[in-house]
Amino acid sequence: MRALRTAEVAAVVSGRLVGPDRVVHNVVIDSRDGRDGSLFFALPGERTDGHRFTADALERGAAACVIRRGVVAKPTSIVVESPGEALVTLARSERTALSWRVIGITGSVGKTTTKDLAAEVLRESFRVIASPRSFNNEIGVPLTLLDADERTEVVVAEIGAGVVGEIAMLCGIVRPHIGLVTAVGPAHVETFGSLEAIARAKAELVEALPAGGLAILNADDRVVASFAERTDAAVLSFGRDRDAHVRADRVRLDARGHARFTLVHESERVDVRLGVVGEHMVTAALGAVSCGVALGVSLDVCAARLENARPSPGRMQELTTPTGTRILHDAYNANPMSMLAALRALAAARNGARAVAVLGPMAQLGPRSEQEHERMGRAAAALELDGLVVVGERARPIADGALGAGMARERVRWCLDQEEAIDVVRNSAAADDIVLVKASRVAHLEDV
Repeated sequence: MRALRTAEVAAVVSGRLVGPDRVVHNVVIDSRDGRDGSLFFALPGERTDGHRFTADALERGAAACVIRRGVVAKPTSIVVESPGEALVTLARSERTALSWRVIGITGSVGKTTTKDLAAEVLRESFRVIASPRSFNNEIGVPLTLLDADERTEVVVAEIGAGVVGEIAMLCGIVRPHIGLVTAVGPAHVETFGSLEAIARAKAELVEALPAGGLAILNADDRVVASFAERTDAAVLSFGRDRDAHVRADRVRLDARGHARFTLVHESERVDVRLGVVGEHMVTAALGAVSCGVALGVSLDVCAARLENARPSPGRMQELTTPTGTRILHDAYNANPMSMLAALRALAAARNGARAVAVLGPMAQLGPRSEQEHERMGRAAAALELDGLVVVGERARPIADGALGAGMARERVRWCLDQEEAIDVVRNSAAADDIVLVKASRVAHLEDV
């Protein structure tokens, strides 16, 4: 955000300023992030309330706190009806005041990695702000905007949803010029109710684009490709489909599971080697290149940036233990599409080593949960993995599916909790083994 006086912020959010008028130039919602000039928004949370930490934020240097009416004000405070609504209002105001080019990215799978790669592709040519981690909801999206200032040229905003209408609401805040959709699949089907509802929600991004905007659509996903009919914006397609505007030819994997391919746009052809594991990362890379193409970045620059790009922590992150075991840490989140892709990446990256998958539950699958978990077990068996460690009661159908598909019983281990899984993996993983850790965020398999 721009440097603003607290009196100006109070006027924007229809609040009442208590205490002296001070200058603020960044927004935080965690008191531990407070520093000189911070504006701390005291938001309610699932486990605690931000109002408990206003004193801590001020002690760490925050210039002011945004608090709700009825709470004892600390000097300096801006008193509002709802700090959450005030956060949105301030972000909307900054979006109106500053002339960034905004790219919105959504999809059932791959949006965080596509966002990360797009930001990396664009950073050599522009001053870029991108959503940190997976900031894609009614709190994270405003925070992304407020992280940008008058020097920012491009904002890359990840936009998620749990219900129909949420993406449209968030687009009303970020007002994207460019909208990219990665895929439509059964993520969060429990809250959406159906795949049709998920598709309707993801289409809200392209429907929100202005007539002079650009919709970037995955040509390999039939549903996403059909969104071209739902926008007045121009369309740029990407994928491995031969008719895609930005496409990958001659895709293959090296010994460590990194994809190599020829990047094609119009008459240009450039060879690319990705710095991340998995053939499925080609789709994210093509989406990122499409963002670069849309803003005039050359294919040569895109290719060079992709080779050095790395994903966010917990997104096919490569780690090596002191004893030489190679870890694929993909435990930030999971749905059937991403888990199947990760299992295939594990199998492709084994390079003669033992390949072991440590899998936890996939959340919010509704009535499809048991069959989707069993399907992951059958996939592990079909890929002939050397070991499968399944963590938690809700994930148990993965083990059942693997055994039912003929995976040897001595290769399958169901563990009640993380502690047991940690013991199993620690006592069995050896140097040169490759271990994938994958589950939905609620499972906290990052501990494993």
